[in-house]
Amino acid sequence: MHGGAFSNQGGTLIPTRIHLQLTAVESEICHGLAEGWWGEGVPAEFHWLRQYAVNTKHAVNLLPEAVLGTPAELGEIDLRADHPDFFSWTAALPIERDGVMHGLAGWFNCELAEGVWMSNSPLAERRINRPQAFLPIDEAVTVRAGDSIKARIMVRPDDSLIAWTVEFPASGRRFNHSTWQGMLLAPEDLMRSRPERVPRLSREGEARITVLGYCDGQRTAREIEQAVLRDHPNLLPSPEEISRFMTQVLGRDTE
Repeated sequence: MHGGAFSNQGGTLIPTRIHLQLTAVESEICHGLAEGWWGEGVPAEFHWLRQYAVNTKHAVNLLPEAVLGTPAELGEIDLRADHPDFFSWTAALPIERDGVMHGLAGWFNCELAEGVWMSNSPLAERRINRPQAFLPIDEAVTVRAGDSIKARIMVRPDDSLIAWTVEFPASGRRFNHSTWQGMLLAPEDLMRSRPERVPRLSREGEARITVLGYCDGQRTAREIEQAVLRDHPNLLPSPEEISRFMTQVLGRDTE
């Protein structure tokens, strides 16, 4: 289980749950984070890096006046329960003043105990000193009081991947972003992507294929685990590691 601290016996998980909030924001500072590679003085040969900046989650410290409307409740994470490998949330974001939307901003309200909450919201009177998350959109959009923006956030925590879609019903415009598009490749990654390269399975790839080979639509997950441990005891250094690896593979690559 991911999350807070607990005692060995009879303890209480702290925090118990997190409420995620999302809003539309207007902020020249945030806009600068997304557009910095197109800034004055940046050589033209580096302008292509903008695509990475607009597909990155940025840590920011927003002022209250950056918020364009009342934050929407995006979702709740109960830290006392097992969480899925993938989250998907949608929200309608009201626009309550005229402005220019530069992206989305999110933060949390965290329950420490019944009735005891803390928050990193820029709108909170006593907020904790933790940044908010800014998710850019590819182009600044003029918005009017009374507009409603549609947003969808998809998260795969184990891979640190976030995708976000923003729709403007009034104009029909739509923006799609993801941190996958914002990942800079290392030289060895580029070498592996050469079309003339002859790829070979890694040890992890071979192990993954071994596990998936037992997924015949009839065996249960427990039966698959027993079969792999019986037939491939040396797949990984220990039975415990094999079981953990199988949990990951079956969770990600099967339905």
